[in-house]
Amino acid sequence: MSEIITPEWLRSRGFRICSTDADIRPHMVIVFGKAHESALEVSNSLLRGWTVWARSDIAHSRCRFIYLRTVERTDQMERLCLGLTDELLPHVDFDRERFREDWELESSECKRRYAEYCKDGRLGHIPG
Repeated sequence: MSEIITPEWLRSRGFRICSTDADIRPHMVIVFGKAHESALEVSNSLLRGWTVWARSDIAHSRCRFIYLRTVERTDQMERLCLGLTDELLPHVDFDRERFREDWELESSECKRRYAEYCKDGRLGHIPG
């Protein structure tokens, strides 16, 4: 049965937190292949659902992401991954309490880092 995607669901399917300095919201990634040649990166969309990018860590830094689509439900993410990789998402055991703590910390750290990034004049303003 399809449900709304949550950070916990993503973690249970193999995604890991992977935010950077300029991310205002936590990002998560799942890597396919041993050489990190392909991955999916997601973040909570500004409107609703999760924005999904194809990512390649062996590509040039300016072209390593391609926007794919925005998904809201677990079956959409499952079909997207299956269509791209011919593999089902794994089921992963994880410490739910620890993940909730990590997610909350990463959410506040993203806001803090983004504010610092904007102060340096690289972006101009902080949305939201």
